[in-house]
Amino acid sequence: MTKRKNMTAAQRQTAVEQKVEQLEMAGRISQMLLQQVGNSSNQMGKDLSEIANRQRDLQYRTIALQQLLDLKLEDVDARAEELQIKDFSEASDKEDIDKEYTVADTVAEDSCVIITSKVDDGDGILRSKLILSDLAFPQFKDDLLGMKVGDVVDADINGVTHHVEVLGIRTVPATPEPEPEVTVAEALEAQAETQNEKPAEANG
Repeated sequence: MTKRKNMTAAQRQTAVEQKVEQLEMAGRISQMLLQQVGNSSNQMGKDLSEIANRQRDLQYRTIALQQLLDLKLEDVDARAEELQIKDFSEASDKEDIDKEYTVADTVAEDSCVIITSKVDDGDGILRSKLILSDLAFPQFKDDLLGMKVGDVVDADINGVTHHVEVLGIRTVPATPEPEPEVTVAEALEAQAETQNEKPAEANG
């Protein structure tokens, strides 16, 4: 209060103008941020709408083909599942080669497990390839340990009971330890030792 009373009229005017400029700047920044959020939301809404439209169009085309060709829905679903499994298997085999996975007999801590599952009410997991060490469900991880191909276990995944069957087991190679960093002093020392060895070799 005392400081404000001691200010001259010119100083108070300058202080007011600075406050106004700060408020205007804050307002412009807020407006820009809101505009960016609005643009992002609009684009997201357009993308979601486009996906929904394509999905609806695909559903109608599938129904039309089914009726024109007099196909049973069960046959269409079975064929679609076969194609998904084929694509999954090809991608899985390629990953095994690229990452040097090897076939194993029993699920261990360093395993990658291929599973399928069924649920009592709804769709299960058609195919999934899980790195055991990355699993976010500790109990499910414990359930899988020690299992072999063909073994089945009931597992709780996100509150849903899945009847999980092991279809394949792979061993994940250990990640190589990173080489220790060489300090500048160590590099200079090694360089000096190398230079000292050269004259000795020449004399020999």
